Amino acid sequence: MSQAVLPASRVASTKALAADSLSKSMVLFGCLLIAQRGIGFLRSFYVCGRLSPAELGQWDLAFNFLMIVAPLAVLGIPGSFGRYVARYEKNGQQRRLLGHTLVACLALTGIASLVSWLLREQIAQYCFGNAQHVDLVVILAAGLPLVVFFNFATSWFTGKRLNRVVFRIQFVQTLFFALLCVLALQMAAATALAVVVAYLV
Repeated sequence: MSQAVLPASRVASTKALAADSLSKSMVLFGCLLIAQRGIGFLRSFYVCGRLSPAELGQWDLAFNFLMIVAPLAVLGIPGSFGRYVARYEKNGQQRRLLGHTLVACLALTGIASLVSWLLREQIAQYCFGNAQHVDLVVILAAGLPLVVFFNFATSWFTGKRLNRVVFRIQFVQTLFFALLCVLALQMAAATALAVVVAYLV
């Protein structure tokens, strides 16, 4: 009796993690695009209304810093998952690929965060035009691993064609970022630092 139950549970788990079809993926990404753009528009409208022009510019620079440095720090390794995950999975080496790339990304991210922290005054001067913004660079350096991990996870699930998982992750991230922005700007000073912390949280 236990032999009949075990295969059934394995079949159920396999179906739960089955890759999405092209049509389902298109529908999911269409819904995600509409939801993200709608929530993002409302969030941006609120943030623009609350922050001063100088603080808004700092938030934009900080966001661009994370978006540029995160993939550069890991040499774009997660971006290759779409090409290689299926091949390694077919050969039964999926865990090996995940383990090696995860270790490499962790090491590279640690180095990038450390370098950003060591050069915080220079980065503050170059990116934000004033060395007094060191505290913002420190937060960015500390939050860089979070952004890299988020990108790594979404790239991995995309490579496995589990687009419904990516949809849920990105939708929840978009929704909670908007809510945390409102809370942060209501409870703390209306600064770029508050928005950066909300984004990283």
